[in-house]
Amino acid sequence: MRDVTTVATGILAAQAIVLVFSPFLTRIFGPEAFGILAAFTAVTTIMNAIVTLGYATAIVLPSDDQDAISIARLSLVCALGLTPLTLFVVWMFQLPLSIWANLQDAPGVLYMLPLVVLLNALLNVAEQAAIRESFFKASAISKLIATFVTNSCKLAAGLVFPTAPVLIGVTVAGIAVNYAMLLYRAPREGSFQVRQWFKTGGVSAVAREYMDFPLYRMPQSLINALALGLPVLILTAQFGAVVAGQYALTTLALGAPVMLLSKSVLDVFYPRISREIIHDRRNASILLMRATKVSALLALVVFVPVGLTSQYIFPFVFGDEWVLAGLFAKWVCIWMASTVASRPAVASIPGLGLQKQLLTFEVVITFARGLSLFIGAIYWDPLTAVAAFSIMNAIGYTYLIYLAYCRMKIK
Repeated sequence: MRDVTTVATGILAAQAIVLVFSPFLTRIFGPEAFGILAAFTAVTTIMNAIVTLGYATAIVLPSDDQDAISIARLSLVCALGLTPLTLFVVWMFQLPLSIWANLQDAPGVLYMLPLVVLLNALLNVAEQAAIRESFFKASAISKLIATFVTNSCKLAAGLVFPTAPVLIGVTVAGIAVNYAMLLYRAPREGSFQVRQWFKTGGVSAVAREYMDFPLYRMPQSLINALALGLPVLILTAQFGAVVAGQYALTTLALGAPVMLLSKSVLDVFYPRISREIIHDRRNASILLMRATKVSALLALVVFVPVGLTSQYIFPFVFGDEWVLAGLFAKWVCIWMASTVASRPAVASIPGLGLQKQLLTFEVVITFARGLSLFIGAIYWDPLTAVAAFSIMNAIGYTYLIYLAYCRMKIK
């Protein structure tokens, strides 16, 4: 609870900064700029899922620090291989990519994608090593500082150049700030020996030992990223950047409590439930159920009031042109609540050996998400599409809770 409180306090402060700046940024940039940023972010989120081939997530698992450091090295080697490939793809397909992302006026922004790949890899490795060593305070403070700097720069730059490329550029710079601050704040102990990450020893051994992460965890993360980015991409293609921007603001605003509740619980719960599964399966089962009940209760307390009042809150807080975002929020709250409730179950999946089943689940649920979203967008309207997508997400996350609990009981 102390660790959860530490992480939650940092995330709460960071998300409070986002929400304080948002009413000003939404009035400066408008829905179209936010829609273009959302499309760019969807692409980078998809790339982030594959940048380390899933190995970075395994850093918390080894009992030996040297094995964890070797996994960090392997993660960065994977990123160094993907970065030039990303640059080549942007060079080859810059025009169609710029049209698809609505960046015809500034196609050069796409050349930031290779930089994003590298920065995300570094940040992923640093965050996982910090979680392993329980450097929760350092991680929380780093996130807080990066969030304040990023949003301050967005506001200052937007007053002079209120364009989508400015939003994108400052967002990318924010990743670098977060990484730099984490390196500055965290002690050089255990697996967080940064100089050791940039060597090559032990890479091949851990690549074989943790092969289930690129085989199952990375595809699962990729599919999940595709599913989360799908609404932005389809809404942009079908209804334009303005509607996509409305949806982006909805997920940004509602993502604040989700980030607070989910990440604070997940970062602390993941290493603990992994240890309990190995040493005491009965205690792990009890721990999973208690954490799930608490997470579900928190989700209801936060999202029920928001869902009931969002159509009035959003225009008041963010400006009159954001009415559609408030209507989206009524349905997105259902999805976000189920996300929070499922975090303990998701954290237990690697320790339960359910990564293969999780991959199968993600393939099926992603198809269902995409189909519901596509049908809603083609035959009805944006609101119906988002509603169908949100309900399908809630069904999927509920099934994950059931799957993890059943496996815990069987073993």
